[in-house]
Amino acid sequence: QPPMAGAPTLFETQRIADVGISVAWEVDVFGALEAHRSAAQADATEALWLRRQVEAAVAAGTVRAYVDLQASVGREARQAERVDALAAIADRLRRAHELGALARDTVDQAIAALEAQRAGLPQLSAQTRNAARRLAVLTGETPQYGTEVIA
Repeated sequence: QPPMAGAPTLFETQRIADVGISVAWEVDVFGALEAHRSAAQADATEALWLRRQVEAAVAAGTVRAYVDLQASVGREARQAERVDALAAIADRLRRAHELGALARDTVDQAIAALEAQRAGLPQLSAQTRNAARRLAVLTGETPQYGTEVIA
């Protein structure tokens, strides 16, 4: 074929259709490409199992926080009921003492028992709030306890 005007001169083995085309490939003589592919596949599998492990840990933490919250709410409610009952008992004993039917030390013992039960309420309330916070963090919700938003 005659060369085109302005085109570079062709070599004897070239045709115009072959100009500018080159093909390159890497021969995997020692298996390096296969080793890299296998390593990448192993990394992807490991990432999948790590993700599943995190999902299981979050699910377990959520269940644990929910159970803790329910138990704490129950303990707090029972403690409040005890405080109310002891307050009523202490009040009756106080009235009995005022009427002269009871010694003062019995009233003092009832008041001490009442105050001991009352002293445990803040700790139980804090445990309930903490369990509610943990559950809220794990579920992505705004922490709430009762009707108030926990800050």
